[in-house]
Amino acid sequence: MSHIPSDAEPKGSPSYYRQHAGIGHVPAYQVAGVPYLTGTLNLYRETETAVTFPRVTRAVTIRNTGATPLRVTFASNTSPGGHGGTDVHAGLHYITVEASGSAAATHAQGVHNQLTMNIKCERLYVYNPEDGTDGKFELFAELTHIPTGSWTLTGTGISSPIGT
Repeated sequence: MSHIPSDAEPKGSPSYYRQHAGIGHVPAYQVAGVPYLTGTLNLYRETETAVTFPRVTRAVTIRNTGATPLRVTFASNTSPGGHGGTDVHAGLHYITVEASGSAAATHAQGVHNQLTMNIKCERLYVYNPEDGTDGKFELFAELTHIPTGSWTLTGTGISSPIGT
C-alpha cells in the first residue's frame, strides 16, 4: 500500500496499470463463472424467446426438455435491417437442439438434446419451429464479471445478411 494518494501517483506506478474486467480480460474467462439459470415450460409454437444475460457469459448450456426440436440463434428472427430477421432461419444461422427422448437425441454417439458452448455473449434466442407442439428448455450459463454493452457480436446471420 502506498502512502501517496492514488490520484497523485505517476503513470509508472502499479495502480496506473490496475486491470479491469473487459471483453479482452483473459482472467475473467479463466475463473469459474457466476451461475445463471433460466428456462421455460411453454415456448409456444413458431415463437422465440430472448435470453438476456446480466453479464457477458463464459459458457452456456441449453437442454431441450420438450417433445419438439428447438433452434438456438444469436439474432432475433424478427430483427429488421439485416440484424437477423428472415436471414436467421432461411440462411441456416442456428443450431438445432433435438427433442428430449427423440431418436436423434439418443443417437448411439451420445445425447443430442443438450448443447454446451464456451462462448462470450450477452443474449441468445431460442426458437420453436414446430407448429403443433410447445417447446421446453432449461438453460445454465456461467457469467463473467464483464459488463454487458462493452462489445457487439457481429457476423453473417447476426448483423449482416447472407453472403456478406
